[in-house]
Amino acid sequence: MKLIATILWAALGGSFVSERGPVIPQSPPAALVNLEYIGHAAFVIESPTGTRIAIDPFNSKIWLGYSFPRDIKADAVLVTHPHYDHDATYYFGDLTPVFRSPGEFRIGDVSVMGIKSEHVGAARFLDIGQTPSNTIWVIETGGLRITHLGDSRLLNEIDLKAIGQTDILLIGVAHFDVSNLDMFTMLIETVQPDIMVPMHYRHHEISELPRSMRPIGDYVSAYNPIYVDSNIAVFDPDNLGKWPGLIVLEPSPGIEPWSADLHKAWIEANEGDRKLSDSASETDDARAEEALWEGLFHYESAMDLAPDVLRFGYGAGRALATLGQVDDAIETLDHALARAPHADWTGRVRTHMLLGELYESSGVPSVAIAHYAYVAGQEHTHETSLRERAIQRLEELRKE
Repeated sequence: MKLIATILWAALGGSFVSERGPVIPQSPPAALVNLEYIGHAAFVIESPTGTRIAIDPFNSKIWLGYSFPRDIKADAVLVTHPHYDHDATYYFGDLTPVFRSPGEFRIGDVSVMGIKSEHVGAARFLDIGQTPSNTIWVIETGGLRITHLGDSRLLNEIDLKAIGQTDILLIGVAHFDVSNLDMFTMLIETVQPDIMVPMHYRHHEISELPRSMRPIGDYVSAYNPIYVDSNIAVFDPDNLGKWPGLIVLEPSPGIEPWSADLHKAWIEANEGDRKLSDSASETDDARAEEALWEGLFHYESAMDLAPDVLRFGYGAGRALATLGQVDDAIETLDHALARAPHADWTGRVRTHMLLGELYESSGVPSVAIAHYAYVAGQEHTHETSLRERAIQRLEELRKE
C-alpha cells in the first residue's frame, strides 16, 4: 500500500526531488529471484533453481537503434504480441519453447499464466488488416508474482480481476501519462504492486532512436523513481520492503548501438518508402514510374549497406514487381530471405506472400503454393488479412 499512496500523491500534484540515486546495493544470495532487464520491453526472469524465462525479445535491426545481446540464454520465451520489437524469438534458436497465446503453463519451477488482452490503439491496426492482440503474462516463482503488461491497452475491471494481486509489475511508460491517471489509479489500487519497473522508452544513453519515444525521465520523474546502477535486481519475497516502489533498471551491457552503415541504410530505405508512396498517389504515369525507379535505387543502396535486413530487400522486390520486372523481383526477394536468418516475422510473411503472388503470375503454381502455405501457417502473425488471403489462394490453387 505504501507504493500506491506514494504514486497517487505524486500523480495528484505532490512534489518530489527527482535525482539519480541512491544506488541499491547488490549482494544476492543464491536462491532468490533475479529480474534482468535487457532493454525496451525485454526481460529475463530467473527462478531460484535457475530456470530462465525471457519475455518480449526485440529485433536488433528495426526501429530501436540498438541490438539484442548475443549471449542471452533462456529455457522458454514469452511473447506478448507479434511485433518486431517484442517477438524476436529467432535469437533463441528453434529448440527453445515459445509461448504466445493465453493459457496456463509450467516451465521447471515457474508457473506462467497468459491473459488475453488487446494492443493499445486497436483501431489503427484493424484499419490495415492486422489483429491488435496482446497477451499479459503473469509469472510465479520463488514466492513472487510478476506481471508483464506488454503493449496492453488501458486495463478494465475484467482484466484487473484476471491479473489479481502482483508483487512486481513490468509496465509501459504510457501508463504514467497524466491523461491516463484514472485508469492508472485503478490499476495500482487493484493489482497493488510492491514494485513497479517501467519499460518501453528510449535508451538515450545508447541511441537517439526511436524518436517517437522519450527518455525515461520524461515519463516518470514526478513519481520519484530510484535508478539502479545495474540491469539486474535480486528479490527476496520475504524482504521486498528493502526496495523502493518504482525502480529504473539499466539496459543490458550486452546491447550495442547500430553501426553507421545501418543508420545510413534506414535513411535510404525510408526514402525508398516515400518514393513508393509518391508513386502510388501520382496520377501521371511517367512521373509514377520515375518515382518507382528512384525508390528502387534507395532500397538497393540500403541493401548494399545492410544486406541482412529483410525489409530492404522486400522494398526493392515490391518496387520491381510494380514496375513489371517480375523475374528480377523474384530473384531479389529470394536472395533477401536467404541473407536474413533473423528477419522479423512481419517481414517474412509479407515477403513470402509477395513471392507467392509473383510465382503464381509467372505460371509456377507449385512454388506459389509453398509460399502461400508458409503465410497460412503463421498463426501468430498479426497480419490477419494477408494470412486469410493466403489461405484463400491455397484453396483455389489446389482445386485447379
